[in-house]
Amino acid sequence: MTLQDFMENYVGNLNDFAYYDDKFDIGIYPESTEKIICCSGADDEGTLFTSYDNALDKFMVNGRPFRDTLPDINENLL
Repeated sequence: MTLQDFMENYVGNLNDFAYYDDKFDIGIYPESTEKIICCSGADDEGTLFTSYDNALDKFMVNGRPFRDTLPDINENLL
């Protein structure tokens, strides 16, 4: 998935993003453009971010920022 696809399909519409495969278990749940909850795994209570830029850069997925994880996400599994 490209950053542009993510921004258009999820950020622009404030849609929830949930993805699971053999490498990733990711959930991003916006309450507003200034309040985004990100979690990795079913047992993760989540981390609150104040912007999508912060979430993209500071939400860590398997030791990498979410922004760097996006290209590895298979859009067919969404």
